Amino acid sequence: MTGQEIRYQVRSTKGLFMDLFLYFFGNSLFILMWYVFDRNEPFWPKYILLVWGVALGIETLRKQVLPCLSRHILFFNRDWEERKVKELTSHEREQHKIFLNRYLKKHFKNIQV
Repeated sequence: MTGQEIRYQVRSTKGLFMDLFLYFFGNSLFILMWYVFDRNEPFWPKYILLVWGVALGIETLRKQVLPCLSRHILFFNRDWEERKVKELTSHEREQHKIFLNRYLKKHFKNIQV
């Protein structure tokens, strides 16, 4: 790994820890609010816990902070990204060649392509 990749990994890990802290602190406040004001009502913070937790999990996989998990999921893998970029650029080049061949055949009938 290059120095820039290592710095990105460290920043991502630091960001994950900050997000985890905010998740626990924020949800603790919501649970405390429910307990103080709405104790007799249904437990509404469960929705916040669930949605925020899923978003935090997806962000963790997207940033590849936990490589042991993201390695097993195809779409979060860096190799997959590189393969997809190469595939799309080669497809674009092929489309450009087809367009160019049609254009040349249409406008320059005497030229062999």
